[in-house]
Parts: sequence; C-alpha cells; structure tokens
Amino acid sequence: MSKADLHVHSIYSEHPSDWFLQRLGAGESYTDPLFIYNKMKQRGMDFVTITDHNRIDGAVLLKEKYPDDVFISVESTTYFPEDNCKAHILIYDITPVQFEIIEQQRTNIYALRDYLQQENIAHSVAHATYSVNGMLKLVHLEKLLLLFDVFEVINGGRNPINNLSWQKVLENLTPSKIQELQEKHNIKPYSESPWLKGITGGSDDHAGIFLGKTYTEAHCESKKDFIDAIRNQKTTACGRHNDYKSLAFMVYKIAIEFSRSKAASLETSVFSELTDLIYDGKPFSFQNRLKFTDNKFFQIPGHSKNDNYVRKIFGELINGLHQFQDSERDVRLEFTFNKLARIVDAYFNMLFSSFEKNIRNADLLKLVRNISSSLPGIFLTLPFFSTLKVMFSSREIINDMELAFGTADFSKHGQILWFTDTIADLNGVSASLQKVITLSRLKDMPIKVVSAAGMNTDEPNYIDLPVMHSFQLPYYENQSLIIPSPLRAIDIISKLDPCKIIISTPGPVGLLGLLAARLFNIPCIGVYHTDYKAQLTHIMKEESMSKTLGKAVIWFYSQMDEVFAPSQAYVDIIASRGIERRKIRLLPRGVDFSVFDFNAAAAVKIRAKFELPKDFLLIYTGRLSDDKNLETILKAQIEINKSRSDVYLLLVGDGPQREYYQKKYLSDHIIFTGKIERHLLPEYLSAADLFLFPSNSDTFGMSVLEAQACKLPALVTAHGGPQEIICNEETGFIIRDLNPESWKDKIIELSKWKIEEPEQYQKFRNTCRERALSTAGWDKFFAAFLN
Repeated sequence: MSKADLHVHSIYSEHPSDWFLQRLGAGESYTDPLFIYNKMKQRGMDFVTITDHNRIDGAVLLKEKYPDDVFISVESTTYFPEDNCKAHILIYDITPVQFEIIEQQRTNIYALRDYLQQENIAHSVAHATYSVNGMLKLVHLEKLLLLFDVFEVINGGRNPINNLSWQKVLENLTPSKIQELQEKHNIKPYSESPWLKGITGGSDDHAGIFLGKTYTEAHCESKKDFIDAIRNQKTTACGRHNDYKSLAFMVYKIAIEFSRSKAASLETSVFSELTDLIYDGKPFSFQNRLKFTDNKFFQIPGHSKNDNYVRKIFGELINGLHQFQDSERDVRLEFTFNKLARIVDAYFNMLFSSFEKNIRNADLLKLVRNISSSLPGIFLTLPFFSTLKVMFSSREIINDMELAFGTADFSKHGQILWFTDTIADLNGVSASLQKVITLSRLKDMPIKVVSAAGMNTDEPNYIDLPVMHSFQLPYYENQSLIIPSPLRAIDIISKLDPCKIIISTPGPVGLLGLLAARLFNIPCIGVYHTDYKAQLTHIMKEESMSKTLGKAVIWFYSQMDEVFAPSQAYVDIIASRGIERRKIRLLPRGVDFSVFDFNAAAAVKIRAKFELPKDFLLIYTGRLSDDKNLETILKAQIEINKSRSDVYLLLVGDGPQREYYQKKYLSDHIIFTGKIERHLLPEYLSAADLFLFPSNSDTFGMSVLEAQACKLPALVTAHGGPQEIICNEETGFIIRDLNPESWKDKIIELSKWKIEEPEQYQKFRNTCRERALSTAGWDKFFAAFLN
C-alpha cells in the first residue's frame, strides 16, 4: 500500500485566491519545496509531488534531488471557452516538455482534455464544486463529468459539505444519466465506462500545516504503479476535511511568513516564534517571552486597562500552548482560536467604549485615533470571515447539483436561526419570539431563537450569544444595546449549521445574523416589526436624525431575500421608503388562542382586586413610553372623570415614562399595575370592557390582537397596523385623530351602550374573538417561514 498527498502548494504558487491575502499583497504560499518533502516523509507519504498553480519549478527542484520518489505535477487553471468559467485540473507525472504544451492548451478545457487523453497523462479534477472565479454553474459540473474520469473527492482545504456531496454524486452515476448528459451537451465521454469514476485526495496545503493529512492511497509499491493506479481509477481518498478555523490559521501563517519575508524586526520575530509554537509546538525563546512583559509591546494609547487585558490573554496563550506543545495540532489551533476571540473582544470593546464616549463629547480626533488602535482586532477577525465565505460559497451550486442528480437527503432538516436584539423586554417582539421558542420545542420544529441577553436558561431552542459590549440606549431607560462577541458568536453559529436565517431587529444581533447569512450563503428573511423612524420622530420631535435612522433601517432590510411586513399598511409604507415590493410579504400573526381567551372567573378576581365590581373598565397593555401616545388616553380619562365616576383606566406594563405619568395624572381612577407576568395578561384583559391603543407608530400591535382574542373591543388610531387587526364598527373603532376629546366621546358612547344594551355589547365582544380566530394563529405563522 502506497500513499501520496496529491494536492500541495509551495512558494512557487504566487497569486492567492483568498481576499485577505490579496489585500495584504501576500503570495499564495511561502512553503519551501524541501520542507514539503521532509514533512511528507515524516507523515508517512511514500511518494511526493508539488502541484503549484501553472508552475512546476518546485516539483522540478525536488525531482532533481529525489528522483526515485518524486514526480512532477501541476495544478493547471483551464477555461470553458463558451463563458470563461475556470476549472483546476491536477496533472501528474509530467515532463517539462509536456508542461509547456499543457500551458498552451489550458486556455481551452476541451483542448486540454484531448491532450491529456492523447498522451495518457494521469490527472484529477480538483475541488469540482468550488467556483474558482464565481462563474461555476450546474452545467459546468455536468460537462466535467463527461470530460474527465478522475476527481478529487477529499480536498483538505474544503469542508465535508463540498467534498462528500460531490463524492455521493460520483458514486451514484448511471449509464443512463451519462447518456442523458451526453445528448444534452454533445460531448463525447472520456472513456467507454464514464459512469465509473476514479477518486483522489490531497491536502491543498498552502502553508505547510496540513501536509500529508489528506492523501491518496493505492495497492502498489512503485511510483510507476502508483501513477497507473490514478490513471486506471484504482485509488482511494483518505484523511481530513477542513473547517473555516483551520483554513483561517493557514491564511494567518501565510500572512506572517509574508511579513517575515519583508522585515526582520523584533515584533516579527516574536510573532514568527508564536507561529512556530502554534503550528509546530516549538518552544518560545526566553528573549521573546521577556518581550511580552514589555509595557510598550501591547501599548494602546489611552487604554492601559485594555493593554493589561490583551497582555494577560497573550500570556495565557503562550503558557497554554507550551502545555499543549505535544498535543495534536488541531488541539493547539482550537485553544489559540478561543484566546484570539477574547483578544478581538478587547480591541472592539475599546472601540465601542470610545465611540460611546467620544460621540457624547464630540471629540472626533480621539474617535479616529481609537478606530486606528482597534485595527489589530479587525486584522485578527477578517481571515475567519473570509474563510467562512470561501467554505460556503458553493452551497447554491451544491443544492442544485443534489436536486439534479437525485442525491439530496430530504430527511435532514437544517436549523433555522431567528436573530433578535430583544427577547426579555416588555414588547410585542419579545413576547412573540418567546412563544416561538416554546412552540418550536413542543412541536419539534428546527427553529432556534438567537439573542445576546445574558439569559440563564436551559431552553434548547434558545441560543444566548456571548456579549462583548453593551451601552444604554438614549431616550430608552433600562434598555441596553448589546453587542455580541464576533468570533465567539460566529463559531457558535457555524456549529449549528444553519440553512436559513430570520432577523427581527436591525441592531447588533440582527447585523450579526445578516453577516452570518452572507458568510454561510443561505437565505435571509427579515421581519419588519418596528417603525424606528416614526418612533424617533415622535420622541425627539426632530426630523434629521430620524431620517438618517430610517435610511439605515431600509438599507438593512433591503439586504434580505424576503421581508415580512406585519400589515398591509406597512407593506405600502416600506415599499414607498425603498424596499423592493417583490420582496415584501404579509406576515400572518401568531397568538395562542388557548391562552388568550375570555376567562369569567379571572375577570371577577381582577375586578375584586381593584375593587371595581360593576364599573366600566378601560385597559392598555404594553410599554409606557412617549411614542405610544398614552397622554391622549390619560387626558381623556381625566376629562371623563369630571362627569363620570364609574369609568376606570388600567395601564398594565412598565417603561421610561411610567413615573412621569403617575405624577402628572394622579387620580384614583387611573391605575398603574407595573410589569406583570405574561401569563396573567389574559386575566387582566378578561376583566376589562374596552381596550385602548393610541399608538400610531406600531407596525402591527400584538396587544390589540391579544385583546381581541379575549373578546375585548378596541379603540385604535388610523395609522399603522392596529387598524387592520380590528374590523371598524364590528370589533372596535378607528379614531381618526389623537385629540383626547375624540377618544373621550367614543369611550362614553360605548360605556352607555354596555349599560343600555348589555346583550348587544356581549355580541360585540364575541365577534372580536371570532374575527381573531379567522385571521391569526401560530400554524399560519410558522407555515410562512417553514415553506
């Protein structure tokens, strides 16, 4: 049995495909060919080759020095002439003369195939599902199956999704499928039995880290027989697949070797030794250990606290790596990732802290300086994001391929991750998503809600991301904007392997969800819950800032593949603001009708609690804030009580204006309950006679739907979503303005109706629930996202 790593790069591969390395101006590899040979031999490879991009210099060098077990190879970039789509062909055991001809022929994949066939040269199509220049489609994969008979099925630079899905296609080819493709593309297959494919494996290593960890195996002894085994489809592929973290560390190593080639400073020496410790387990020198105690080494101007923290984490990294120096490299890499993630947090935490402080003090100079000081955090983060993007760039073509070749596994359901910045707050978004969490678990649906609220819960359908920074929102007391740790959060998300992302809020968690959707190349659906532009305009009484915020929110939702709006009014509003109408869908609303229902016994209990047995009881539930226009109903209540002592107003909830309202509208007929447990809401709603909702900025108004489910008529404004929940004059009334007199008049009219025609008023109430049942429900809600 013989082994060889059939996909390896050396310093002669010059032009990197990685975005991060391109921006640095680095080469694709800095690995010396002799290092490759020695490392391959250490790791049990019987034969050694190098497959640089369109060059054979490294392979020729090794062949001259070790002629018995080295063969010259190349990774040739070739093109489909009809559209210039690139493909990479690994070509083995060639002469320099053959290489020159290959260079001439590779501009046309059909001509290259004919030459390889004519000369009977061993070859293998590299990473077939990876789109080298972003042009790969299903049609190209179909043509490759006709043009070639040997394919790389374990590429050590790709993840299992890319490798195994392609291998499954190859294993399930049939004569009839090949015949179908031949007739479709008019291409003569490579051999007489083109449904039988040979397979190879190679590390695709560019940094000397994973050499020989992925390889090809054949039952033979000599080099000649090994090449024949490739040619005759008698090889097997073995070894490791890759993940985004390992690939990112390979990019790091190339970047550091690039720096090493450009400079010889002490800082470069320190990080070069750190690289050797991470990748090869070589101990840190005494001199460079001392370097880490130098106060200037990690100096961040004006941030001594961050200096100390970064130095501390680097110290833990070095000490830990020394403890793990005899462990497997993957163990050292995982340990290093966890420490780097915390160092990144420190740099970004500094940035957000300064942003908060410098904006408040209008100190733009310090803000710019602090942005510059945080650049190391960006440098450490980008390779992980760029490699994730690369790893999942082929997801769409793989999906198309699996459907076309009948290899899709429909029994496996990917996770749907639902991102939100609010989950424990007193608002409709939080309430709805808490219900999504519970029902997803009870109904065994593949949905997990993702936030960063510091919730201590064992709920399996909720993911609480680690927090990097938080700051209090202006104008919203007791509410903070929480920023997740970028690397640690993305790592958690990657392990969940999401197939779709839903986003409810345009805050930091929502932005992370959008980033994840782009990195994992999966559909992204937005839910437009809140009209932030309208809220800010109401709070600040100023247009310029609300316009800026409005534009930012529209930009955010414009990035989505679909956007759910909670009402037809907001379908029209967000379309008019710039979101493509073809993307917008109306969101069915979920409400648990078994919980939100009229409860006569509970009604008696609540009325007894507040000593209101026969009075006409008004109720509002939700956030007590200025944007809800609560002064309209508070003023109306005060006016009503000048002539009526049997009308009371119950405000259920909490918020930044509660204390202000209590002091300004001090009255025995106005009751503030504070925040109550959500499961008690139906009891309070059952006790009331009329629901009031004067907000004109709510996109839906979940509180109104819950009230209607409890047989409670509602008064709402003529703006936003609540007007669509009720049926005007059948389950409630639309009040066209915010004049307290208008609300007072309608309340008095309805209170008289209840007294004078109680049976008719009860029918009015019953109609509320009947309509709610016909228009909403959790089954309708989930169907919109699962289909």
